Parts: sequence; structure tokens; C-alpha cells
Amino acid sequence: RVFMLEFGVTGIDRYITLGSPHAPPPAGAEGVVDQTRGILNWCQDAAPGAYHPQVKYVTVAGRKVKGVKLSQQGTWLAKFAGAGYQQVCGDAEVWGDFIVPVPSAHLEGAINVDIDDCFHSPLGTKLKFFGPWYGSDEMVDQWMHYVTDDWSSLQPGWYEEHPDGSTTSSSSSSSTSAGSSSSSSGLDQGEAVTAGVPAQQ
Repeated sequence: RVFMLEFGVTGIDRYITLGSPHAPPPAGAEGVVDQTRGILNWCQDAAPGAYHPQVKYVTVAGRKVKGVKLSQQGTWLAKFAGAGYQQVCGDAEVWGDFIVPVPSAHLEGAINVDIDDCFHSPLGTKLKFFGPWYGSDEMVDQWMHYVTDDWSSLQPGWYEEHPDGSTTSSSSSSSTSAGSSSSSSGLDQGEAVTAGVPAQQ
């Protein structure tokens, strides 16, 4: 986002991120320290959401672990994830890829995609209980078409990718900090889309 602000968007037609934190933590959240020391706040102020209209924005987020508060019942994995999510988005009880929570990984006005069971980093290939990450073959197949295909008819909104190659519009926006609803995608919740292009009416 900073590159496009600094150098322009000539030659850039799409911007795709994998588990990247975009939204800063909410101001004044108790016990939360901005891990980026203000960088995300600056980015959000300088280039909010899908800032450049001539660029298609796609944000991909993993739904590996739903966090819980340290004081609640849950697995150590869920508690550890929740403690991290709390620092990033101000809420422990959200889904994420174990490092970046879903609400922080999406941008308002973008095509926001959730992938189930996707871990944040290649560490997952070495510690099997973490499982596949964005770069694993089975996960690449779920987002690569946004890089290679012509999906110009796909509208901004929230979608879920599935291992069988299908995509459905999602209610994930209800858990995002953007505050938009899934109806902004122009699709009814659960309506199937193929290879990133909505089914024709």
C-alpha cells in the first residue's frame, strides 16, 4: 500500500495479500499495544481500504484457530492465539491464522477471502499440528485464481474458499472491523461462485 502511494499504480492491476495485518488495533483498547508502533494507523489514514479505484484489492485470511481469552476454558492453542489476536485487533474471541486475526486481515472495499484451516507461516509445514499455510499446495489452489484469472465481474465483499474449488459468499464481514455487511458483495449469503466469478443470474 505504501509502495503504491509512493510510486503510483502504473502497471498494477491487482493487489493481493496473504494473512497481512491491515487494520490497526482500536484506539484506547485496554491492555493493547500497537505492535507496528503506528505504521498501520498511518497506512489506514493515508490509503484507507481499497484506496486506488483502478486496482482490484484481494485480501486472503486464514481461519485456523478461533481464539479465547486466557481466563476462559479452551485449548492452549486457542488461548495463545487469543492473546495474540487481542493485541492485533482488540478482541481475543475471533478467528485467525494463529498470528493475524481475520478482522485485521481484510480491507473495506476489497474482495475479502477466508480460507479454512490455513496457518500463517511455513512453520506449519514443520510442526504438523499447525498444518498447511498459505504457500502449501492445497492452500495455493484456493487463492491463486485471484492472481491468474480474469474475475472482473467479482464484486467487493466477503467470500469463503473451499478445498473442492468452490467459493461462497460469506458472513465473515460480521466479524470484521470494517463494519460492512456481506450484502455489500452483491451476492446473497451462501450463493455459489465459481473460480472467483459469481454465477450468472
